[in-house]
Amino acid sequence: MKTILVNTADWDAEEHPEVPEGWLIAIAPRPLSGRLHWTGPCRWGTLYAAAPAECADLLGGWERNDARLVEWIDNEVIRARVLARIASHGYDTLEDLEADGIPVRYMAETMQLPWHEEGSK
Repeated sequence: MKTILVNTADWDAEEHPEVPEGWLIAIAPRPLSGRLHWTGPCRWGTLYAAAPAECADLLGGWERNDARLVEWIDNEVIRARVLARIASHGYDTLEDLEADGIPVRYMAETMQLPWHEEGSK
């Protein structure tokens, strides 16, 4: 099943029900089956569902409804991925990149990584 990266800093607890640890979360443009349902920010769609990981039988239905499983990421992992990418272009550090006027945020966006601007929501 396809996944979608969601920055943990962008996940607002007030926007969704309490999802137990170890549950799968999916996002889709169409309603999904699951134990929990809610609407939230448009990432792949606005319809969310969650279910225990052992409910693997749901995955087929989620996939048929064009859902994406949420895969968590944070800015530290994004920084590491950006650094690995820019190393092939002669940059040793992220500071070197930014000194050339290229913000890490911009590189993350070009790599389709969900950068979270610190200090904002």
